[in-house]
Order: sequence, then C-alpha cells, then structure tokens
Amino acid sequence: MPRLTIEHFAVPTSGRQARRQQDARSRAADELGDRTVWWWTDGGRHPDDPVCPQDVVVLCDRPAPELVAFLRDLGVHVVCHVVARLPPAPAPAVDAYVVTWYERPRGGRRDYNLAALMPSARSVIAKDLVAGMSDELGWNSLLAGVVHSDRDETAGGTRHARPVVAPR
Repeated sequence: MPRLTIEHFAVPTSGRQARRQQDARSRAADELGDRTVWWWTDGGRHPDDPVCPQDVVVLCDRPAPELVAFLRDLGVHVVCHVVARLPPAPAPAVDAYVVTWYERPRGGRRDYNLAALMPSARSVIAKDLVAGMSDELGWNSLLAGVVHSDRDETAGGTRHARPVVAPR
C-alpha cells in the first residue's frame, strides 16, 4: 500500500515546536550517520570522489543508466533531483526522485517544498519549509527518510481484515 509522510517546518514560536525540530535534526543525524552525501550536478561519474557503500549520491539532470547501475551495485543510495517538473519514467536502479519547488502562499512569503518519490518502496515523503527556515533541515530530514525506507521490502497484494461473522 502506498505511504505518504508530510512534515511541516516553520520558525519555532514555542518550546514544543523547537523540540520537534531538534528531534527531526537528531533523527536525520542518526539515520545519515557516517554516510557522506555527494552532490553531482553534471550527471557524470566523478572518479576522484571516494564513494563508499551506503553513501548517498544526489544526481542532477538525467544520469546515464550505466552510472546509476554502477552506483547501485556499489551499494550507494541513488537519488535524482528533479526541479519543478515531473520525474522521468522510473529507472530500476534509482532509489528516489526528489522534486523541489517554491510556493507563494500569501503576502510575499516564499515557502520551499521538497518531496521524495520512492517507486520501489511505493512511498512519498514531503517536507514543507516556511520562508526564513534553512533548507538544510529539510534536505537532511528528507535524505534520512530516503535512506531509512528506500529499500523496504514490499510485497504485492492487499491485506483485508478478516470478515466478522456473528456466532450462531
């Protein structure tokens, strides 16, 4: 069954909101741990970067299928960043597609939105950041969510509750 997780970050106005953001930062730090997040903007391979298994590589543009397959075979979490347009047809080796866009809900405010679409795990994670928030929290928590659930095992079919029959 598909899953949708939405998290909204705003400038904290109470202790509760500040603790919630600190919890999100801690979860992201725990999940990303010793992993290195690599940003490859040209879609090509970077032989100078010592990419290790379990690292996260964020690719911009449409990467070559050979590169994506190589990274996936290495054990890397492969994420494609797509800016304000629909992602291309899913590639089997891509763990997640990240879509980012800006929104102007009212009066000059410019909110930043991120969403990770994970076809294999059949889930979507979205982060909404109110204007004035650093996008570092949104990106870190989004990538941590991808690392946590992009390779979840999912089985086909649907489970239904057992029908209840009145005893006779």
